[in-house]
Amino acid sequence: MYNFQDTVILRGRPANGQPPKERTLHLYGLSAPRTGSRDRPDEPWAFEAREFVRQLIVGKDVAFSISYTSPSGAEFGVIHLMDNPTSPLDVPFEIVKNGWSKLRENISFKHNDSDDVSDGPEQERRNLLKLAEENAKRDGLGIWADATPLEINYSMPEDPAGFLSEHKGKPLDAIIESISNGTTVRARLLLGPAQHQFITLTMAGVRSPRSRQHTNATNDSAAQGQNIPDGEPFGDEARFFTETRLLQRKVTVVLISLPSPQATNLAAQTSQVQQNVTVGSLIGIVQHPAGSIAALLLANGLARVVDWHAGFLSSVPEQLGGGMERLRKAEKEGRDTKRGLWKTLAVAGSGSATSKDNVPGGSSSKTKFEGTVARVWSGEQLSIRVSAPGQKIVERKIQLSSVRLPRPTDPKMGGLASDAREMLRRKLIGKQVQVAIDYIRPKEGDYEEKECATVKLPAGVNVANLLVERGYATVLRHRQGEDRSSEYDQLMATEMKAQTEGKGLHSGKEFPLPKITDVSENANRANSYLSGWKRQTKMPGVVDYVASGSRFKIWFPKQDLKFTLVLSAIKCPKTARHPGEKSEPFGAEALDFVNQLILQRDVDVQVEATDKSGGFIGSLFFNKTENLSVLLVREGLASCNEFSLDRSPYGKELLAAEEEAKKNRKNLWRDFDTQNTEALTYASNGVKDGAARPNKEYVDILVSDVREPSEGTRLSFSVQVLKNGGIPELTQLMSDFSLHHRTASTTPNAGQYRVGDLVSAKFSVDNAWYRARICKNMMSRKEADVVFIDYGNSETVSHSNLRPLDVRFKTLPAQAKEATLSFVKLLGTDSEYGVEAMDRFKSLVEGRTLVANIDYRDPAQKGLLHLSLYEPSDSPTSISSINTTLVQDGYALIDNGAPYRSAYPDMYRALQNAKTEAKKNRAGAYEFGDAFED
Repeated sequence: MYNFQDTVILRGRPANGQPPKERTLHLYGLSAPRTGSRDRPDEPWAFEAREFVRQLIVGKDVAFSISYTSPSGAEFGVIHLMDNPTSPLDVPFEIVKNGWSKLRENISFKHNDSDDVSDGPEQERRNLLKLAEENAKRDGLGIWADATPLEINYSMPEDPAGFLSEHKGKPLDAIIESISNGTTVRARLLLGPAQHQFITLTMAGVRSPRSRQHTNATNDSAAQGQNIPDGEPFGDEARFFTETRLLQRKVTVVLISLPSPQATNLAAQTSQVQQNVTVGSLIGIVQHPAGSIAALLLANGLARVVDWHAGFLSSVPEQLGGGMERLRKAEKEGRDTKRGLWKTLAVAGSGSATSKDNVPGGSSSKTKFEGTVARVWSGEQLSIRVSAPGQKIVERKIQLSSVRLPRPTDPKMGGLASDAREMLRRKLIGKQVQVAIDYIRPKEGDYEEKECATVKLPAGVNVANLLVERGYATVLRHRQGEDRSSEYDQLMATEMKAQTEGKGLHSGKEFPLPKITDVSENANRANSYLSGWKRQTKMPGVVDYVASGSRFKIWFPKQDLKFTLVLSAIKCPKTARHPGEKSEPFGAEALDFVNQLILQRDVDVQVEATDKSGGFIGSLFFNKTENLSVLLVREGLASCNEFSLDRSPYGKELLAAEEEAKKNRKNLWRDFDTQNTEALTYASNGVKDGAARPNKEYVDILVSDVREPSEGTRLSFSVQVLKNGGIPELTQLMSDFSLHHRTASTTPNAGQYRVGDLVSAKFSVDNAWYRARICKNMMSRKEADVVFIDYGNSETVSHSNLRPLDVRFKTLPAQAKEATLSFVKLLGTDSEYGVEAMDRFKSLVEGRTLVANIDYRDPAQKGLLHLSLYEPSDSPTSISSINTTLVQDGYALIDNGAPYRSAYPDMYRALQNAKTEAKKNRAGAYEFGDAFED
């Protein structure tokens, strides 16, 4: 090592790998320019002179002789460069010859063993040095030329963050001036031809032990060589390893970061410096032309990897020394070969493998498995359902490795925890994932043992990395040797990116807890929402909690509302809620079934009423259209509630589902005797295997048109079959239809239409366009008779009010179905009571929503529906039908010739009783007695 321009430090070859002793030698007779320090500037040409000598001899073999030892013990002598042992190079002579040092004045050439050397070889050498000095002075070499002043800052930059911002990620030429320990150096950055900056540099990604013989990060000779009594094992060896390769060598330095792992981004770091926080070093990479000193230290067991530097290194290209993979490989090499720090450590490491072998449910092969996400407890904890051939399905609670989120109760940042949980719910719930157990966190106090794992989606996306990327989570700074995520380096790199972009936790903003209103807190609050919610057919929400097979907590994310939902018209077995309680039979099975199916899923809710505790009664739909109540009943995990079934819009489906469950003896019905029950499935015309049987096919309908019967014909009317109180497909079609007809038609003349063609026709009452069918085309009058296929009414329409029906409006089938009354005949125009009969019928049905049973489909009349009509509020019985009411009012006759009469004996008995009552009361046509025979 070359300390000053006329002083060198010599070191012998190491013995048994131990650092050798050092010896300081002053070049006898020379006086070179002195380098500066924090307290004084450089003398002119000091750096250039030292550079000449540094490049000439540092790291090379030399021979030396002692010419003189001062009373204080300082040694003065001569060194020769031994590149060519047969012709050694006189180093002091080369220095003087090139003009980089003066000869000392009035110096006496004495040897330790002689008083006078005025004669002989030493005098001759003295004369040669004087001649070399005169020639250099004459030629203006080195110090004898006019000096160009250098700007050298021996202290750390005043604004470290600003300095880092200017030079971050750029390769900078540097000279290593001193070594504090194996991974901390003092470097002179050569920022320009005349600008130098000294910094203390900590190597990124590695840390070596502290050295007892510590060289302080300064250029003051008096401060060098301090002894640090608390040095660590292999600290001196690591320092010596780095010194022999880097000290006073020219290297490339890449600055990466300030040292504080708590700093979030450059803006935050700048703020820290402005608050007078002292920054003692910068973090960066040192690249020697021969390779990476950091990797060499690791491979020789003289340093350990610093995990939290992974984020810094990820931002640096590999060609400049970036990335952690090469450092990990080098550390593994040192560990496997038991070098240095690893001599006394087991190769197995920290014991994580042992932990993995103890995973519940199997051996180490169980540390990797696939499963389905059943629940998202928080942004960092999941439940995963795992199944294996021949084994029972188990649910394992998994903690994401090496990440931490804000506490959900944190008043300032709890909103982020809520957002993180919701993000994972949307991405993971019900999805297949791959799980790799990284370590087991043992039980501590009230905290249970936790399986910590890396969880990935099928595409390979790390769930923890998603959280860190969006600023929802930070990466844990593990202690040395502590278990961690198998993708820890990637997590650190992602966190660095999130910090730089100021996302989430790194934004400096607050994310307060969301204020969620519990609508079911009491009945009054629930009732205030009921009317508005009933007007909405279906409302989207999320199942936040399942209390039993038919009771849930629903969350409306957009409104930040929660409420209790109880399924209507069904009874589900109760589930035990407290220790010591017992569930009703199949209560636990119903709870598990529903949890798997809808917990934390997006659903639609339809509300009907509220209960006395503030819960809402209604229906729940998943996968857009599937009714959970119907599915529970079909699976035998619930039964119909006969007291509320009649009020449910899905009573028919529930009854059919219960019969199916009974037939298949599912769960609640496993002991049910199907021989004692009557099947409910019949042919559409009520006849099966030649035996007449009733057809029970209840539907909700709207009577859209009524046509008066002519003499000798039956009453006919049109109905629309409703779904959940409406026909959504027709509603959407009519909306699109209206927009389509706002522009004028450019199609051919309506006279080209033929009978049976589908067209668009304008209705005279509201001047709106509807789908219609041509019944008669009167060319001479330029008119056509049409029937509106979605409503059943007819009208004569001018050709100018007809247009061809666009093909996209032809896919939906006609929504108006032709129908007539079952079992009865309404009085026609041939009766003096026909008008009254029609008025009475219209008052009961026209434009109204009713419940109908399809008793018969007439194949001879294109499937004409024969219907029994009922009020929605009434239970469908023979006595309560509108058909019976018309007979009782004296406006309809019993149809004894109906082909399905024998299948409905109860209905005919009720009709006979109604007729008797009509005669008794002289109602309608019986005003003057029995005016006709049936």
